[in-house]
Amino acid sequence: MRTLAWVPSALCKLLLCSLLAANNASATPSITLTGGEKFVESAYGQWLGRVYNEAFRRLGYEFILVGYPSQRAIVMGDRGEVDGQVERNHDFNLDHPNLVRVEEPTNREAYSAYAARPNMVLQGWEGLQASEHGVVSRRGVGKSVEALSQMVPRERLTYVERPEQALHLLILGRAEFYVDFEPLIEEALRHLRKKEPQTYGGIYKAGEMAFTSHHAFLHNRHADLAKKLAPVLREMKREGLFEKLRQP
Repeated sequence: MRTLAWVPSALCKLLLCSLLAANNASATPSITLTGGEKFVESAYGQWLGRVYNEAFRRLGYEFILVGYPSQRAIVMGDRGEVDGQVERNHDFNLDHPNLVRVEEPTNREAYSAYAARPNMVLQGWEGLQASEHGVVSRRGVGKSVEALSQMVPRERLTYVERPEQALHLLILGRAEFYVDFEPLIEEALRHLRKKEPQTYGGIYKAGEMAFTSHHAFLHNRHADLAKKLAPVLREMKREGLFEKLRQP
């Protein structure tokens, strides 16, 4: 698997052209999936990379994982400039009809709310509707962005690019809740607590908002490949590879 961090757009186009040229010259076809750059760089994102590297290898493809700012990753997937998204929530393709869901999920996890102020409790999206608290979320996270835009007035809603930025806003008191994909929040907290345990030690999970399954999405030109990928992922789960691959 090749993992590429985010690069400026001009260089990005040159890089993708180079990859396409290399692919045309190679006997092994490649599949390039993308996601938010912070997500791709995270331990969780790297685990997904290892999972799909093995899955696509079994189907005869080289796998390339590229990280971009979240909105750019989404636009590139919609336009077919890459082959798809490495992971999005179950209903992502309702708003992105050029993409086909790989029906076998990689996981089922919670979107949760975290807080720094003591004794904050929140259960479900509706709990935000009745509150007057400020909320921070990451851009490009379809499930939480859609729900929050319906439940929280724009003046109380802040969007950032990275989990660390959102957690910092909690510490500063600029928002009461940070809502996001729970494994990504927990990973960011672990890193921050190692560096500044006193500053970030008091942040805690205030409640679970919703559960969803998460899937890869391929551009519709790869609809047949998406159908082939799902049983490969199921077989890898039966073999216990999903857990084995959690260790680099």
